[in-house]
Amino acid sequence: MDNHIHLLLTPRDTPLAPWLATLKRRFVQSLADWRGGRFWLRGGGFDRMIWTVDEFEEKFRYIHLNPVRAGITRDPVRYRWSSAHDWFIRPRDGAPKLAERPAELSAIFA
Repeated sequence: MDNHIHLLLTPRDTPLAPWLATLKRRFVQSLADWRGGRFWLRGGGFDRMIWTVDEFEEKFRYIHLNPVRAGITRDPVRYRWSSAHDWFIRPRDGAPKLAERPAELSAIFA
């Protein structure tokens, strides 16, 4: 998507709130010449904690199908900026190594 990003983070030992605040601050600082108006959404955005496998699956599916709904691609696996390829086909060169997908998520795109 050219106008927003989605991050689905699964930290194990790191408190997420301070890490996310640092990520956002550094990202905005990297845009010193930004002239596109407001960058972050009003109201603090849509950060939220996910507590169940069902909710994780829902967000996971939403994120990967977002470029399809936007008409950018028909297949999320082929969309350059999607992690669907890394989850469902094979990691690209330089892609992070992903832990094995939980069994509960194996049927999402079946």
